[in-house]
Amino acid sequence: MENSEAMIELVMTAKAFGQRPSSFLPGLSGYAAYCLDVAAAVYLSYLEQGKKPMVDARLLL
Repeated sequence: MENSEAMIELVMTAKAFGQRPSSFLPGLSGYAAYCLDVAAAVYLSYLEQGKKPMVDARLLL
């Protein structure tokens, strides 16, 4: 997601309702849903640690 505010909203809404973030985006394949959920978990972890989440994961490669 290029819009970090939308990602924060998605992650926090999913957390508040006890749902996976991918459950709010119908039409994702199983693997795409898994990837989104993992990315959201990492994003949330950064937020909880007071760190700024990475915007472009390609920087890790």
